[in-house]
Amino acid sequence: MSKTNFVVMLVVIILLGGFIVYSVQQNAQKTDTQKQIKELYIKSFQIAKGKTTYYYNYNEKINSYNNTDIIAKYPNGEYVEIKSVISEKKLYLFDNQTIMCVKLLDDNESCGEVDENANYVKTLSSLIFDDKSTEKTIENLKTLIYNKSVIQFIGQAVNKTIEGRTCNFIDYTLNYSVLSLSDAPKFGIGPSSPKFFRSSVCITDEGVTLYKKFDYDYLGSNRTNEFYLIEQSDKDKAKTLLDRPNITENITISDLVAQEIILKQQLGNCYAKPTSLEKDSCVFSMSFDLGYKELCNAAGAKSDICYINFAISQNNTGICQSVGSSEFKDDCYTEMAGKNKNQTFCNQINNVTKQTYCLNISK
Repeated sequence: MSKTNFVVMLVVIILLGGFIVYSVQQNAQKTDTQKQIKELYIKSFQIAKGKTTYYYNYNEKINSYNNTDIIAKYPNGEYVEIKSVISEKKLYLFDNQTIMCVKLLDDNESCGEVDENANYVKTLSSLIFDDKSTEKTIENLKTLIYNKSVIQFIGQAVNKTIEGRTCNFIDYTLNYSVLSLSDAPKFGIGPSSPKFFRSSVCITDEGVTLYKKFDYDYLGSNRTNEFYLIEQSDKDKAKTLLDRPNITENITISDLVAQEIILKQQLGNCYAKPTSLEKDSCVFSMSFDLGYKELCNAAGAKSDICYINFAISQNNTGICQSVGSSEFKDDCYTEMAGKNKNQTFCNQINNVTKQTYCLNISK
């Protein structure tokens, strides 16, 4: 072998050796990163384990349908609150009594003692963090991650800031279709359940989940669920929520829950419409059928027109304040001025041309 060829081969060997070392290091780093992501993800499900007091306030958005959720625990009991555009539900779990309060639309809140084994009570109580269910959840997660490969993490965690707090943003997928027919039911997956989820989560180094999102297809349409942590406290904020409420006479809570289910189904039918315009129009119509103006807030592009119609039908100028756009708000005051022949309403109008028209029609 010539001296030149020997030098070239030596350089190739050195470069190849360097590449192999680099590749091994990169793979080791990726392995370490994946391990850290998995550990942090599992840690996030244990954040309330062993605690006697906690308070979590979430905003939950399901296909543009918004809920505000509160989950709290104090030594004297546990509390769950779910507030949506059509209802408010509060569950109080004391050692010797379970009480549920329900408020539908504009009705007054009603409270009554309930059976803790009723399905609608179990649905709410399942949101509470208790050590036994946490241990079962962790066991299932480890199976889904390490044994079944249902949960697959994508890439590396990225630092992000949400509501002033730094968290690790992680992308991952859940693919339940890899489970056998016998395994699927163990994880709550039935024949008609969604099987594939595109997901994201942002977790602090301490394990607090600030944000999570699930995208999936169901019954021929794309669905999106998002959760934001609004407030978290390990102090005594939960104490104020766990004052025992007064029982309402002659009220059956199960009847109110049944009514709420019907309302949610009606609203769900609106959100299942194929286009935004059809969805907004459906919610608009539902608000008038129920005589419930707060539902206008969920009517999207029809929201302002919805409020204007309520202002006119109820002859209530105060509703014009709920109109979002200044253009439609001017229209609302114009309509009210003309209806009542009251020119003082025209003083609320910003557009000069519309104000002149308002003064003319309200003489």
